[in-house]
Amino acid sequence: MSKLILIFLLLTSLAQAEANLITLDTRSGVTQQIIVEQSSNVQANLILFAGGKGKLKLNSNKYKTNKNFLVRSRHLFTDNNFTVILVDAPSDKQGRLGMLKGVRNSQKHMQDIEAVINYIRSINDKPIWLVGTSRGTESAAYAAVHLNNKIDGLVLTSS
Repeated sequence: MSKLILIFLLLTSLAQAEANLITLDTRSGVTQQIIVEQSSNVQANLILFAGGKGKLKLNSNKYKTNKNFLVRSRHLFTDNNFTVILVDAPSDKQGRLGMLKGVRNSQKHMQDIEAVINYIRSINDKPIWLVGTSRGTESAAYAAVHLNNKIDGLVLTSS
């Protein structure tokens, strides 16, 4: 029985998309970390914006057990031929307040998102959709208005 469990775990881990931590220079002295999980047969890219303070702690692997349903559901997207991009709060917003207090509706945040979009365009030419949940809808909607010529769609959710 233990051999069957081991084989199942091995096959399950092989089926999941590989997660790559990428650090982008977005503004002077500021970096933006993202996790890119590519599907083998990419149909489109989904840039996911979590709610709350927007701090996913991508460099600590704590994002893997994040309470945000959108972050937890990322494998459902990669299993269905979407490349998933998880966006952390930028390096200058990793403090206590994170992305609260108007950060998501700022020009600086748009520069960070534009850098993410430009990076994704450099790795594939598939459509880019912004997906936000809860407070992440602020980031996604604001970017859809201000960067509309760079994206292909918008999805807003709540939980």
